[in-house]
Amino acid sequence: MNKDVTIIIVGKNEDRILNRCFDSASNLCDDIIYVDSDSTDSSIEIAKKYKKIKIISLKTENYYHTASLARSIASKEVNTKYIQFIDADMTLDENWINIAKKRLEDEHLLAAAVGYKKDYASLDSNKYTLRKDKREFYPDYLSGAFLIKKKDYDLAGGFDPLVPWDEERDLYLRILKNKKKVIYLDFLMASHFDYKTKTRGILFILFNEKHKCFWRILGKVFQSNNFKSYLFIYRKAIPILIADLTSLYFLASFEFINMILTQIIALIYGMVINRRGLIFYWKSILLSSIYLFFPKKKKLKIKFL
Repeated sequence: MNKDVTIIIVGKNEDRILNRCFDSASNLCDDIIYVDSDSTDSSIEIAKKYKKIKIISLKTENYYHTASLARSIASKEVNTKYIQFIDADMTLDENWINIAKKRLEDEHLLAAAVGYKKDYASLDSNKYTLRKDKREFYPDYLSGAFLIKKKDYDLAGGFDPLVPWDEERDLYLRILKNKKKVIYLDFLMASHFDYKTKTRGILFILFNEKHKCFWRILGKVFQSNNFKSYLFIYRKAIPILIADLTSLYFLASFEFINMILTQIIALIYGMVINRRGLIFYWKSILLSSIYLFFPKKKKLKIKFL
């Protein structure tokens, strides 16, 4: 049992998977915090059955619940040396924390570690897709699940509740600003039961609120003169940006064939580097910027159960 690790679990309406998530966490740590973002199912009732779990219930009005908000609130309750973040639709591998913790202990400059996941399309399927890179390296991402030293998390300022998307990269930028590093370890970290994604569709991908992350993160980069870290983390996304800007030029010039060819090249590039989702990244920022003209009022209530 890991006495120096707190597992933070965030979720909303995940009662179909919560027992698996809580069981995997309970087998690894005594300190567990579950942040529920205004669930309307039986999530809270399930969490109350686990004596180890401290429950924080977020109630908001007219505001999109974000993982960054939930993680930010929970992290303030942590008193252990390490934090393991995980989403409620995941289960942790039983060996991951010990493997990652040893690596962080051995290397002073390492602040956090992330591993690979098994992605299951449904709760009952035995078929999965491995979401992994080929080797150990300093990654261009910090996924929704990772182990981090609490002191480095605090030094970086923690999660920014006002960054609803790309919140992990935002934290990663500030970790690098402090001369610390994140390592990708080629070990299984978690299983992800991603049964909700397929219901979101292309409109959700393109018209989410990703613009908020872009402008706020970019503003902080300018303010802190952290361009080197930005280029490092977004190094694989920048060629897609160049392709999208080139495509906009071809569109304005009515050169539709060149525009399509440019996008095909960008898609092939994304597939080759194992980052197919990047093809939508900059497009969603541009399209979702329309929400800048329709800001939401934010009201938040926090309950410790």
